[in-house]
Amino acid sequence: MQDYQIRIVMRDNRSKVLVNLLPSDFAAIRRAHALLQPGQGVEVWRDGDCIYAHYSHTPGTRSFAGAERSAPRLDYEIRILKDDLQPSLIWKSLYEGDAAAIRAGVRAAAGHPLEIWRDMDCIFRAPQA
Repeated sequence: MQDYQIRIVMRDNRSKVLVNLLPSDFAAIRRAHALLQPGQGVEVWRDGDCIYAHYSHTPGTRSFAGAERSAPRLDYEIRILKDDLQPSLIWKSLYEGDAAAIRAGVRAAAGHPLEIWRDMDCIFRAPQA
């Protein structure tokens, strides 16, 4: 049995974290999906590594709150890093600007090191090297 963190990501980007003792990665992923409500995302973490992530509320889709806004959105890549600064989780998303991307990335990283990239430029890195 291993400890797993299941992070349920709400439509407003708040998250709930549940800690479960489960026999396998597969059991943790099945448990995570059983907890989901429509429009939520989920991440499953084991020993500081994100082993599974699914986001059903990706900005720009009809199910995301505020998707009908007409403000231009930029393409960002958010990288949550392991302690050795190698990528643990990488996802691409659209945000209205650097500040919105940084807020979302910091919230999702929950204290883990991260980088946020817009095009070929790293616009944010935490912790600072």
